[in-house]
Amino acid sequence: YLYQSYCWYAFILQDFRLYYRYAQKWTDLFVTEPQMRRVEAPYFIKSMHNLLLAHFMTRNHQKYREALQRFEDFSLSPEAGANDNVRVQTFIYLNTARLNGHFLSGTFQEGLPLVAEIESGLAHFGLRIDRYRELVFYYKMACLYFGAGDENRSIDWLNRIIQQKTDLRSDIQCYARLLHLIAHYELGNTALLEHLLKSVYRFM
Repeated sequence: YLYQSYCWYAFILQDFRLYYRYAQKWTDLFVTEPQMRRVEAPYFIKSMHNLLLAHFMTRNHQKYREALQRFEDFSLSPEAGANDNVRVQTFIYLNTARLNGHFLSGTFQEGLPLVAEIESGLAHFGLRIDRYRELVFYYKMACLYFGAGDENRSIDWLNRIIQQKTDLRSDIQCYARLLHLIAHYELGNTALLEHLLKSVYRFM
């Protein structure tokens, strides 16, 4: 709990070196006391999520790959299938980390097979995944397609966000509309641009 608190504090300050330090200390506890991965699996998953996010923020490619492999190994362990809550958290945080790994390395095309797997997981877990998490996945998958040069598929995922009747994550709603506008520009859909510009401006 102490290291978790320091992680939150450093994240709020946007001090990513401090954030990394305490995320590493947090995960190290589960290395020295491996039985606690079974007892407190959700906290281990959150510690890995924070460590991976710290590596992502500091652009630490090598450490990111190592931490992601540890998380992948955990996802195949009995602890990761202990109950529905642990399975859902593993699905959310592991797939977020996989997507972020492709953003970090710029391997957008190689990341595209993840989309079908994530879609399947979202359908499988259904009501156990909240709307906020869905929006994050939709946006990340839109970015993945955009980075891979498939603006049409990117627009498909962005439309899922734009058409949501929710006030959740206004930041993602704004980013989605901007990327939607850029994707149409890249496709040469000039007839739509004036309307989209006004729409984005009004929303913001």
